Amino acid sequence: MFIFSYWFSRLVAADPGRKRFKTASKATISVITAVVIILIVLKAAGSSQITAAILAGVIGLMGILVVNDETTKAKKVTTGLVALSSAVSLGIGSFLSRYGQAENVFLVLLVFLSFYLQKFGIRYFSLSMVAFMSFYFASILHVTFSQLPWLLAGVIVGACCAFIYNFVIFKDRPANVLRSSMKSFHIQVNLVLDLIIELIQKKQIEPAQIKQYNRNIKKLAEYAHVASEELGNTDPHDIWSGVTAELMRLYVFDTVMLLQTYSPAIRKLSELKAFNHFDIQQLLLKLVESICEAEVLNGNPTHSLTDAAQHLQELRQKLSELGTSRQKV
Repeated sequence: MFIFSYWFSRLVAADPGRKRFKTASKATISVITAVVIILIVLKAAGSSQITAAILAGVIGLMGILVVNDETTKAKKVTTGLVALSSAVSLGIGSFLSRYGQAENVFLVLLVFLSFYLQKFGIRYFSLSMVAFMSFYFASILHVTFSQLPWLLAGVIVGACCAFIYNFVIFKDRPANVLRSSMKSFHIQVNLVLDLIIELIQKKQIEPAQIKQYNRNIKKLAEYAHVASEELGNTDPHDIWSGVTAELMRLYVFDTVMLLQTYSPAIRKLSELKAFNHFDIQQLLLKLVESICEAEVLNGNPTHSLTDAAQHLQELRQKLSELGTSRQKV
């Protein structure tokens, strides 16, 4: 039953803010729409330029995946520039297609610029990557000037589909994303705390259990990073009264740091045979359970945190008494 509950919780938390699902949906539908539109236009015009449909799908995909600016306004600008970058690269590609060496040099230059220019901002990396793909497309197919109009039409359609699905149909709602991201974060926190309880209940900790714990801590850090990124897009006070972005970042950071320190602490207690003492084991369990019950954002955590502080004080006293008795022996 524990295994089923564990993996169900893992599945629920696997996509913080449902960002991967939304991105996959936008990219897939954008590609399909761009290709279908161009195919319909080509059939109506009696043209056989199937490469225009392929390019439309490529731009519709990249317009979703490579646009990663920090703000929505910047993303809109970059999406428009994606079409311009692709169109310019296609023009240069069609011109250089007759000059083999110059074509290769320009291709290598685009690869270099894709990684070098990102020091000035993620937008330049995105535009350089689109330029590279468009130029490579033109060089492989040996695009001529007579083919450019249809290819440019494909670029425009692909960019428009990416824009519509990114900013109109699947418009970002930062508050919902932050709420969902924090939900995933809290689910992962509870999974880690459940593992801690399992470790405490066992007198002998296996190395495989420590590895599992560390994997969950790594996953928790990833979820914390996603939640922290969303704080730049929305004010948590709009969702949780009295909570500021600074307090939220501090809360997320402190939670991850706290749980990271549990692993060596529990391992050390296990080596010292502290779990063989029933009182210490029970106090540790009560401490972790009190932390589990503290709903920091959705309720009043004061009672649970007060209990946790009391259990921690009792635990310190018991450990001190245990250390004193060992010194006497």
